[in-house]
Amino acid sequence: MTTTKKIYDRFLERTHELFTLQSIGAVLHWDKETFMPKKGVETRASQLQLLSGLSHDYLTNPKLGELIEQLSEPLHAKNLSDTEKVNVREMKRAYERSVKIPKKLSQEMSHINTMATEAWIEARKNDRFRDVAPWLEKIVALNRQYAKCLGFKNDYDALLDGYEPQATTAELKPLFERLRKALVPLVPWAREKCEKFKPLRFTAKFPIEKQTTLEKILLEKIGFDLDCGRLDISTHPFCISFSGDVRITTRYQEENFCNSLMSVFHEAGHGLYEQGFLPQHKNTPMAEAASFGVHESQSRFWENIVGRSRPFWKYFTPIAKKYFPEVLANVTDDQLFHHVNQVHPSFIRVNADEVTYNLHILLRFEIEQELINNGLKISDLPEIWNAKMKTYLGITPPNNKLGVLQDVHWYSGGIGYFATYTLGNLYSAQWYQQIHKELPDVEKQIAKGEFLNILGWLRKNIHSKGQYYPAAKLCEELTKEPLNEKHFLNYLKNKYETFN
Repeated sequence: MTTTKKIYDRFLERTHELFTLQSIGAVLHWDKETFMPKKGVETRASQLQLLSGLSHDYLTNPKLGELIEQLSEPLHAKNLSDTEKVNVREMKRAYERSVKIPKKLSQEMSHINTMATEAWIEARKNDRFRDVAPWLEKIVALNRQYAKCLGFKNDYDALLDGYEPQATTAELKPLFERLRKALVPLVPWAREKCEKFKPLRFTAKFPIEKQTTLEKILLEKIGFDLDCGRLDISTHPFCISFSGDVRITTRYQEENFCNSLMSVFHEAGHGLYEQGFLPQHKNTPMAEAASFGVHESQSRFWENIVGRSRPFWKYFTPIAKKYFPEVLANVTDDQLFHHVNQVHPSFIRVNADEVTYNLHILLRFEIEQELINNGLKISDLPEIWNAKMKTYLGITPPNNKLGVLQDVHWYSGGIGYFATYTLGNLYSAQWYQQIHKELPDVEKQIAKGEFLNILGWLRKNIHSKGQYYPAAKLCEELTKEPLNEKHFLNYLKNKYETFN
């Protein structure tokens, strides 16, 4: 009889090859968004299509299925360690999803997503939704087909499950509705708190080279290892990892250094998660995020709870002044704190304040369901988008560049992702209340520029766990209660109460 160890070793060989193959595709994606020449898109689309097919072959190989089945049997399962059981469990989930998807469909989605992303870049630049609308038609049709293959009762849930395993719209809708009802009166209250602190009007520019230097100093300070990571520029900021080699990007405005700084904070949160997996679990599910919502909790934690906090600006303002002495000479840390926390409805999600941000997400969450479940026409998207912006935020985008064209997600095939941003906000606040219990002087540490104890808590309790727990279970294990909106709302109320 073949021993459990031999079967598991063969299983690991296949998973390692699969993850390595996927990381090759990730390198090509990173290059496409950063340095690839414009006319390379068709070749890159073909390359990624081929890799998508190869990855599909690896993941749906009957031999992998046989190994998973053997290791799932009680005879062998009892001999596996807890982490080995997790790897088998998660690969089984991935295998069972993938075998339902035709290879041709997987490859076609890869190709269309690549081409559509490039079309979106030009359409956004020129504010011409009609130029990218045909691509979006194809993406939505392919996603509907993909969802049908998976066989969920709710087609949208099939897509959501790919980003947030086990989550359903039936569970998220009441959570999001409670959040929405609480945010509606909170917005004018917080805006009133901000009225006496007007946004700064910088009188000179912040050179991009100096912004980059300052951001790299910050990255190293919070624990991001630049020896296995990079910071570059892209149209839409993102983070991508190749099994320990972690790349993040930002976009710059010379008129305001805070926008890029917050973007770098956000992507660094993702990057720290990727760098925090235990090396012995490389190329296995134990070196993968519990969910995209948990992944977003890391970015939102560093960007907002740390990066927009009063203690952070007390620490960071003197450093920023050294790099931009003329612009920031008469600016105080209190002014910068208020500047990055101004509350006002705005068109662009990534620039939205913490109070209104989730309303941007709920808008997209609703539209995605209409696209997948109810056949919303692509041609109607701008009108629907603008109507919801008016309802939720009281403003109407003057053009599509500030409206339906602003995010890359739909045009790169990421339908079902947006809900994870709000989940990330809720998780991050719930993590922070737990950190406060275990590190009572956490704010004093931030004010001194001491971030490694915070990172250590995240490493121990979230990063090193990989996919050991599903997201909801991880939350309950760490905070002793299910994910809910109250900690996030209390966090916002406590922050804006201090505006005086």
